[in-house]
Amino acid sequence: MKKLRLSLILLLTVANLLAGCSNTDLQTSDNVIETGSNEDIVASSTDALEDSSKENTETETGTENNNKTDKKSAKNTSQLESDTSSDKSKKVISDYDKGIKNLIKNLPTYEGYANILINDNKPFFTDKEKKSKTSFEHYSDLDSYNRCGVAYANISRELQPTEKRGEIGHIKPSGWHTVKYPDIISDRYLYNRCHIIGFQLAGENDNEKNLITGTRYMNITGQLPLENEVDDLLEEKDYHVLYRVTPIFIDDELVCRGVLTEAYSVEDAGKSISFCVYSFNVQPGISIDYKTGDSTENPDIVAKDVKNTITSGKSVKAGKSSDTDNNSTHSKDTSHHTTKETDSTSVYVTETGSKYHKHNHCGSTNPDKTVKMTESEALSKGYDKCSKCW
Repeated sequence: MKKLRLSLILLLTVANLLAGCSNTDLQTSDNVIETGSNEDIVASSTDALEDSSKENTETETGTENNNKTDKKSAKNTSQLESDTSSDKSKKVISDYDKGIKNLIKNLPTYEGYANILINDNKPFFTDKEKKSKTSFEHYSDLDSYNRCGVAYANISRELQPTEKRGEIGHIKPSGWHTVKYPDIISDRYLYNRCHIIGFQLAGENDNEKNLITGTRYMNITGQLPLENEVDDLLEEKDYHVLYRVTPIFIDDELVCRGVLTEAYSVEDAGKSISFCVYSFNVQPGISIDYKTGDSTENPDIVAKDVKNTITSGKSVKAGKSSDTDNNSTHSKDTSHHTTKETDSTSVYVTETGSKYHKHNHCGSTNPDKTVKMTESEALSKGYDKCSKCW
């Protein structure tokens, strides 16, 4: 019986042991499943993280590349803008500007002729300007030395004066001196208050922006024939004539060395008038200090386009061309007359006019650019009586 009890106890013990092993295996198996699931999750998360990291890396790389591209694009845009800005800041130098700079750099030497041709006698107007039929006039402001600049107009009958010219004696252009040389200059005075654009063309009277200190020789023998040519055309035809006059100053000199005059008849594309002429601001028999306007007698300065500065003779409108202008010349001559008082009736003539006048302000005639003589002398020189003032 006792052995039986021991056997039962042993059997129960074995049974319990077997039951414990089964539970342990079950728990272990569950743990493996759970562990497997966690590993899968971790692996999945790791993969996702790696994928995310990869995506982020790719995104970052892409962003970095995009940033580089954007920066490069911005740089290119900035460079383009800079280039564009640079292009805009580059001033286009016109043929006129080049011509003036070249004229100043290679200033012609006076060789006895009041005028010489520049740029093969071709004005520097642009094609667009040559088509303009709008009348205008523009005068540059005075600079720090009180000097005049370029004067530019599209001359027409609309701009020409309808009243007599007034007084201009109160204007003192840069370098002005009231000085006389009665034994050398027929009208005694060395300097005139020269209109840059003649009064007969634009009607500007005492405009200080249009008056320079010029010699009598430049005024009468140089500029007047050019102005009269334009005036004569407008008297015949209702045209527009581009007209630009540029005083040429060197450094800080107060008196200009000369003036460049350009003209072009618009309606007939320059057939009637087209010229580019430099007039020397000199006076035969006199030396000029252009820095101050002071002057002294100098017999070595001789005019070849007038026989004598006192007696009447002939002056060539542009007797010689600049050395750089292929030796082109003007063909028109204009008479140069001087004052001679007699007991006969006094009349007035102009350098290029064909009529003699009773008054020195007849029509659009500039009084400053007329020459007084006797009627008999005018007739002997081929002038006809003006029907307007007689």
